[in-house]
Formats: sequence, C-alpha cells, structure tokens
Amino acid sequence: MQDSLFPVGRRVALNRLIYMGILVASVLPLVLILGVMNLHLGVSFREMVFGQVREIADRHSQKIDDFLHERLASVQMLAEAQGAGLLDADTLNRKLAALRNAYGGVYVDLGMVDDAGIQRVYAGPHRLEGTDYSHENWFLQAGARDVFISDVFLGVRKSPHFIVAVKLLVDGKAWILRSTIDFASFVSLVEDIRVGATGQACIINRGGEFQTSGGRHSAGDGTLLAEYARRVFGGGIGGMEQERAFEEGEMIYAMSRLKGGDWVLVFQQSTREALQGLHAAQRTLFLVLGLASIAVLVLGMFLAQRIIERIDGLEREMAALNAQVVEAGKLSALGEMAAGIAHEINNPVAIMMEEAGWIEDVLGELQEQDAVREIGDSARQIRTQGVRCRDITHKLLSFARRSDREVHAVDINALVMEMVELSGQKARTVSVHVVTALAEGLPPVAASPSELQQVFLNLFNNAFDAMEGSGGTLKVATLMSDNGMVAVNVADTGPGMPEAILQRIYDPFFTTKPVGKGTGLGLSICYGIINKMGGEIKVSSIVGVGTTFQVLLPPFDPAVHAAHAAQHSGRLAGGATGMASCPAPRAMQPRAAEPAKTPGMLAGGNGSSANPPGDGGREDTA
Repeated sequence: MQDSLFPVGRRVALNRLIYMGILVASVLPLVLILGVMNLHLGVSFREMVFGQVREIADRHSQKIDDFLHERLASVQMLAEAQGAGLLDADTLNRKLAALRNAYGGVYVDLGMVDDAGIQRVYAGPHRLEGTDYSHENWFLQAGARDVFISDVFLGVRKSPHFIVAVKLLVDGKAWILRSTIDFASFVSLVEDIRVGATGQACIINRGGEFQTSGGRHSAGDGTLLAEYARRVFGGGIGGMEQERAFEEGEMIYAMSRLKGGDWVLVFQQSTREALQGLHAAQRTLFLVLGLASIAVLVLGMFLAQRIIERIDGLEREMAALNAQVVEAGKLSALGEMAAGIAHEINNPVAIMMEEAGWIEDVLGELQEQDAVREIGDSARQIRTQGVRCRDITHKLLSFARRSDREVHAVDINALVMEMVELSGQKARTVSVHVVTALAEGLPPVAASPSELQQVFLNLFNNAFDAMEGSGGTLKVATLMSDNGMVAVNVADTGPGMPEAILQRIYDPFFTTKPVGKGTGLGLSICYGIINKMGGEIKVSSIVGVGTTFQVLLPPFDPAVHAAHAAQHSGRLAGGATGMASCPAPRAMQPRAAEPAKTPGMLAGGNGSSANPPGDGGREDTA
C-alpha cells in the first residue's frame, strides 16, 4: 500500500523544500549577523588604527618641531646676547663650544654671513671662512626672514645637512648668524619612530624630497608621497590644515605638518601588520559563528527530520482515513444494491426449489422414459440457476472485498463489464437501459482494480438515481483519447445539472440527493482515487439533456511501475508480513474463452443465466 498521498517526485521535492527552508531560516540570520558584525568590526578597527597612526604622526611631528624650534631659539638668543661680538672669531669659537657642551654636539658650526652672502667669520670643523653663499637658496630665503630653518641640502661640503639662521643688525648693517645642525642627531629623532616590523617615518619637503634617509624609501617614493599629500589635502603640502591618515595599496599612511608647513612627517605601516589585530578578531568571530552555525545546522537537520517524520505520520493517518472513507462508500453502495441483489438471487432460488419439487414428484415414475428425461432437465436447470447465484455472489464478494490500492495493469473493458453486470438489477429496478460501446485493442491501464470498481459503481449509481422515476439510458463507452490516455465515458439521459452545481460536485459532503439518500462523499472519493492514479475525471452537463462523466486513465508502463515499486520496496517490506492471500479481482485474472457479446441492451431482461445446459463443469464458491 502506498504510504504517501503525494507522488514520489512531489514528495522528494517537499522533503527537500522542508530541509532547505529550515536550514536557510537557521543559517541565514547567522550569516547576516556575521556579515554585519564583520563590517562594523572592520570599520571600527580601521578607524581605531587610523586614529593611532595619526596620533603617532602628530606626537612625533610635535617632538621634531620642538627640537627645531629649540635649536633656532638657542641661536636666536646667542645673536641677541652677543650681537657685534660674534664678529670676533675667538668669541664665535667659545660660543660654539658652549653650545656643543650644552646640547651634546647638535650644533656643528657657527658662521657670520654679511649682506653680500660672504661668510666673514666661521667657527667649526671645516675651512669655510670667506665662502660665498650669495647664490644659495637658503641665503636668499633667510635674507627675507628674521629666523629661518632650511631644507636638507648638500651645499659646498657635499654632505646632507640643514641650517638654522637668525638675522641681526650690527652697526646698521644686516648680518646672518647661521648654524649647521648635526644631521645624524636629527635623523635619529625620525628613525626612533618605529612601530612593529614595518612602521617607520620620514620627512619630505614641498617638492617631495626626503629630508631624512627614510629607511626603505627612495626619491621616487618621496615624489609619490608628495603627490599623495597634494591629492589628499589639496593646494600643496603647505596648504594642509590638519593631519590625515589614509590607505593606499598595501600601506597605511599618516601625515603631519612640520616647520610651518614646509615639511611633512609621513608615518607608514603595512596594512597587514596594522590590521593584524582585526584579522585575529575576525578569525575568532568566524570560528565562534562557524561553530554556532554547525550547531544550528545540526539542530535544523534534527528539526527537519522530526517535521518530515510527523508529516509521514499524518500522511499515513490520512491515507488510513481515506481508505476508511472508500470502504464506507462501498458499504453505502452495498446497502443500495442489497434489495436488488436479494431479488436477483430469489428468482433462481425459486426456480431451483420448483425444480427440486418436480424431481420429487417424478421419482415414483422412474420407469417411464419421459420421467427420466424430465429429471435430467430439472437437474440441469438447478445447476444453471446455481451457477447464476454463484456468479452474483462472486461479483458481490469481489466488490465487498477490502480495497487493494496497489497499481496493476487492468483490462478496462473487462472491469467495466463486470461493474455493468453487478449494477444490472438496480438498472432494471429504475427502468434504465444500459448500453455499452467498448473499443477493441485498448492497452491495459495503470490502476488499482478495486478502487476503479468503486469509481465506476459510484458513477453508475449516481446516474441511476438521476434517472429514477423517469427512466432513461446509461451509455458506457471506452476509447483512446487524443492525449494518449484511455477514456471511459459514462453518459446518462437524466435531468442534467446547472453550472452552479457542477462547480461543487467534487466538494466533500456536497449532495443534491434528499436527506438520508446520499453522503456527499461519492464523487469526492472518485476524484481523489482517479487523481492519485495519475488520471483525470471530467464532467459536462446540459440541463434537460443529461450528464456525461469522462474518466481518463494512463496506460500501464512496466518501466514506470518497476521504478515506483523499487522506491516503495523499503516501506512495503516492513508492512507486508502477515497479510492474507486474496483472490485477484476478476478483471486481473486470465479470462476463459466465452461467447462474443454484441454491445447493446445488457440490462432490462429477466436476468437468466447465459450458461449452456449440460455444462458439466463445477467451481467452488467462497
């Protein structure tokens, strides 16, 4: 017996839909949470990292600015305190020694340069007295300012250095006190800015020229950094008004102004290293949510399996209820047929009793040849009527037997004829002529024979009820439809049905019969049975003309039947033990050769047997 109310393909799709629905509903929120948390974590962590590198750049730029201003302030104080005394070489040497003692050799030399750019007095390790600086950029810029800090340049000594200069007046003449700052001391301040393995700093000027060695940087990198600065801040490096941090390629940069905007401190660090804390947090987040997802998946699979098991149980309960409804419909049909069948059996029994009495009367006349012949005739008549009763009871028992819902190859013509014969007495009772038109060469159909019997008996009974009182004709025809299915048409000449009723005839418990006459389940059961077999049931009706039901059934396909049997073998193996063996319905048994019947009036006669007299065969009845 088929456990599921759905076809196998639809059931597989339903199970897949349940699994996917629960899994998606379980995992999707976690995925969304993971995405949102990862997004917010990434944004927050990047903001924190950018804030940190900005703070590093700002703190060290302030430190370097303080260093430069302190060096400049010391030279400025010296110029204000000594004035014209600095034009004396001995005094200048003493002051240089004092500065070097005070600041640890930061000051390399001192020099007094006149307004023509000639260094008149010099104190230091080089021989630079009388050097002409009139064409040097630092001299031109220093002459226009009271105090000045130059860029790093090579100069006449051909080594990188920078100077601090203060302009002063001696006897109304402008002089410049200049001092070279120890480049190594300055560079050490910048190189001390190290964070991790890749975090380092450098200083560039407006043109992108490095003012410090910059470790791994090259002049090309400096030009690129200057371009970054112009692009980020706009208006050139000198126009920056606030420090910025940004990401470019695989590096994070932070820039901060120095020396009134003439220089820029650039701090850089590898993005991978700067964000390694983020990556660790993301790995932890993915691990935690991954474990949570696995737990949710396992729970979801468990719940899905429980739901599917519950659906299976409900389907089995529904299938059992449907089977009970079918059996109830059969009992209802048996009740309707009971009176007619009793009358049908009563006639041959009465004849048998009459013939038995006649045999008793002629037993005393056995010597007469005519008496022997009459006894033989009576015995044959008794047998004929007995066979007739046997056929009637066999048909009744075949119909009353519990339904076999397995799909088999069914001879549709044989099954239709069996149901027509079983309904013959009721047809005669309501004065209905049953006409059959059975097409030859029809393929067997894929159906449950017992359930198909229920369908046609229900359609026949509905037709008889519709024509009760007025009589009419019921035509039953089989044919091959255009769509490749086997069709059975059941047409009556009853009063017909209006459209409003046609739309509801398959609704459970809907009936147009008087109270107590019908349950309203017959056509609903028929619809469910035919639909389950993969067929269709259609109806057309014209008020005052009659109603035609058409049942379409698929031809039997051994390959499809074998596939369905294989898919259900597991279920059937678990529930097949202990079942009693029942004879197959007549439509499935091999049929003995019998006289051909011409389609025509099969009901309306006296119901006499078609068995020929003298047939010595005998069959046991159940």
